[in-house]
Amino acid sequence: MAKSMIPLHQVTILSLLFASMMVLYLIDMWIAIPIGGYPLKIGLANLIIVFALFFFGPKKAWLLIALKIITLAFLVPRHSAFTTLISTSGTVLSFVGMCSAKKILKQNILLTSMIGGILHNLGQWIMILILTQMMLFVYFFPFLVITGGLSGYFIGYVNEMLIPRLNFLKKNIVNK
Repeated sequence: MAKSMIPLHQVTILSLLFASMMVLYLIDMWIAIPIGGYPLKIGLANLIIVFALFFFGPKKAWLLIALKIITLAFLVPRHSAFTTLISTSGTVLSFVGMCSAKKILKQNILLTSMIGGILHNLGQWIMILILTQMMLFVYFFPFLVITGGLSGYFIGYVNEMLIPRLNFLKKNIVNK
């Protein structure tokens, strides 16, 4: 087997995580609160991203993110190029920030997730300002920081409960 190939058992788990992420995304859309024509979501799909980041590492977490972006861009009718740019900018900034925070904070899931939530909203906010050039959105920034932090706290808290309970799988799935 070539070194670049992912073992079949990891592909199976990553496929299940991807499917779970897409279901959580749909649930998130159902419970979203529309604010100014844009849905304010909890970010339930990020449960899977944070889990993958801490369980598998950044490369496989990024694989899940890339699959999500591609799938939503092509299969979800509401995802226009505008929406895809906004979503992707938040996702990329969040992921880079979480990877850095994970190293700096010595594996602190809760704080890493909170930083990810805040940076996700910051990335989206910056992209909206660039695309619309409407300075009115400046007033939303404090609200976005608070909601991103709360969402990140929820996602991190769930993962803090989940990951230690599944660590026994790590040596059998990830480290093989």
